[in-house]
Amino acid sequence: MTTDKKFQPLIDELTNSLKAKQQKTDNEAKELEEALKTFRPIAQYLTELAAHLAVVKPGIQISPSGKLRKQPDKQFVCHYDVFMDGQRRKTLVFTMQGQRIQWDQRTFLIDDQTALEDALGRTIVDTLKV
Repeated sequence: MTTDKKFQPLIDELTNSLKAKQQKTDNEAKELEEALKTFRPIAQYLTELAAHLAVVKPGIQISPSGKLRKQPDKQFVCHYDVFMDGQRRKTLVFTMQGQRIQWDQRTFLIDDQTALEDALGRTIVDTLKV
């Protein structure tokens, strides 16, 4: 079907709007994928740490509380709760943007995973000792 010229501006407007919406959706999916990739080593570390600490005290759990959430400023936030014997002892809040992860008022680069793991491990153990 050929389009009547009088409808072409409307069709163009709708086409451009749909393309822009699809581009926005694609960009958001790419940002989420990047945030998940950035956070994956931390999530793995927390899972492994929880398993090792549970050997000492079976009631220890470290688990995500909710999903990764996007903030208006292109940051993503993730929460993890530290439990012992069913009681939440601490909530860990991670903020990711690009190659940076903020946690506990400190900023870590994803290339410095060891520093983040050391700080996390120490904080979690100190929380559980109380």
